This record gives sequence, C-alpha cells and structure tokens, in this order.
Amino acid sequence: MDDLGIARDAPEMLAMTTMTRDHIRKSFWRIRDYARYSKRAPEIVRAIRARVDSRQIWQEVYQRLGRVAQLVSASKNEEAYKTYKDLTFGLERQFV
Repeated sequence: MDDLGIARDAPEMLAMTTMTRDHIRKSFWRIRDYARYSKRAPEIVRAIRARVDSRQIWQEVYQRLGRVAQLVSASKNEEAYKTYKDLTFGLERQFV
C-alpha cells in the first residue's frame, strides 16, 4: 500500500502475512489462487496507478484489507481468505 503511505508493518499488512503463512499455504487450491494473483498484481498496480482516481481505489482496497485483518484477528481464516479472494479476483477482473 505504498501509494497511500501505509507501512508494511501496519496491522492490515501483518494480517495478510499471517493469513498467507497460517492459512493459504496449507492448501493446494489456495496456493494456486495466491500464485495467480501474485503473478497478475504488478499489472493491476500499474493499471490502478494510471488512473486519475487511483487514490480512491487504493483507499477502497485498504478498507477491504481492514476487513480481512479483522477476520484474521478473530481466527476466521476461511472467511478472511474468501474476502481476500473476492477482493483480488475482483481487481483482476476490473483492471486486467
């Protein structure tokens, strides 16, 4: 979330790391989804950065990551993953 000046050690970012380590990496299918998004992420970031409303888009993404962080904190890992997947695949559909 460099575009918003959000530190990599912000709670939302740490929750993503926790979810990746503790939940995503324990399933072939989740790993596959994660790899798919990781491969497309640079293209999505470039597309968002090229838009005049990029700051607003990043703020919306950050808010949704906040929801993921809440779910991870509540040990609702599968719900957190589904929320993350909806976010990432939605970005892919919208910007790639």
